[in-house]
Amino acid sequence: MPCPWICLGCGWLDDGPRAGDPMRTEGTRTPTYPCRHCGSPAWLDLGDAAAAANLRELELADLGARRRRLTDGARTLALAVGGLTPALLGAPLGVAIVGGAIGCAMASRRLIALLRDSERMRSPWRWRLPELASPRVGEVTRTGVVTADSRTRAPLSGRPCVAWRVDVRHARAQRGAVALAEQGSVPLAIDGTWLPAAPLLALPLEPCPGSEAASTFLASRGLDPNDALTLHEAVLDADTVVALHHVHHRGAGILCAHRG
Repeated sequence: MPCPWICLGCGWLDDGPRAGDPMRTEGTRTPTYPCRHCGSPAWLDLGDAAAAANLRELELADLGARRRRLTDGARTLALAVGGLTPALLGAPLGVAIVGGAIGCAMASRRLIALLRDSERMRSPWRWRLPELASPRVGEVTRTGVVTADSRTRAPLSGRPCVAWRVDVRHARAQRGAVALAEQGSVPLAIDGTWLPAAPLLALPLEPCPGSEAASTFLASRGLDPNDALTLHEAVLDADTVVALHHVHHRGAGILCAHRG
């Protein structure tokens, strides 16, 4: 199946030079240009099943190791406080403080995991969007009906559409660390005026059940469909009323469903 290259610096997905061979059976032609997002020249071919599997294992190990380090650190701090307290304040009071410290450490365990995973939520491991970070949304610059001269298909549901976005998360991670954030679209126009570039799609995401099409798509991104993943998809149909928001840095804008 056609698979992109992934930047090992930031996770950007790039189709790279196909040279008429989307399966790359003639040998891998690794891109020679740097990543357009972070400038890293290090690429990994997700079409190589062994390389993709190794990358996935490293990502899952990193997710688990970070959580363990934070939890162990909280436990160590609680034990250190408890060990010093009896000598300073006497055994009965020290025992009480030990229990309190351990209780606080265990109560904070979930909070620590949430904070750790919030970093992963801001930085997906694999992504292809006009912007990686959440941009500051400005005023509405245009509203109207979105049209296009062609159609595409949403990769998870297979629905015909003019634009789509998918969000794949690790179900077992606190709040669901983002494994993949990607969107695609055909050239879009609003009330007959063509947009100069693809906007960031800020559309309502809906849960998407697993399917053969979804499994194929995940495998093409180097993800194992058998992992505990949650799948969400947003689909933009032609003739939908939308609003285009300005962003205060680079980017073609943010496209939202028009309200009111």
